Amino acid sequence: MQDILRIIRRRFHGSIDLRIGHRGIHSKLIEEARNLLEKRGGIIKLRILRNAAATKEEAQELANLLAYEIGADFAKVIGRSAVIGKISLIKKSLDKTTRKMQTQQRTQTRRVYSSYQRP
Repeated sequence: MQDILRIIRRRFHGSIDLRIGHRGIHSKLIEEARNLLEKRGGIIKLRILRNAAATKEEAQELANLLAYEIGADFAKVIGRSAVIGKISLIKKSLDKTTRKMQTQQRTQTRRVYSSYQRP
């Protein structure tokens, strides 16, 4: 669980994946958000522009609505930036990265042992 929280916090400092403008939430935006959610490992960052939401409460409502529409588990909003994620996809991407790291560690130890020569 700590790994998931660390990924969410790190994502807030990353670049923006999606912007919600004056058109608000429409079918193309929902489709693109679903695709990005799959590609980015279950978590996307979006920015809600002022012409879409006049207040921060409206920005919160838009983020929650988009999260509901794409089937995400949570929407964390700070100001006009939001992170939307799906826990199952985040866990899947974490599993892939840990397996990849374990494989890299095994190959590095094999290289060390194979390069060792006895006197």
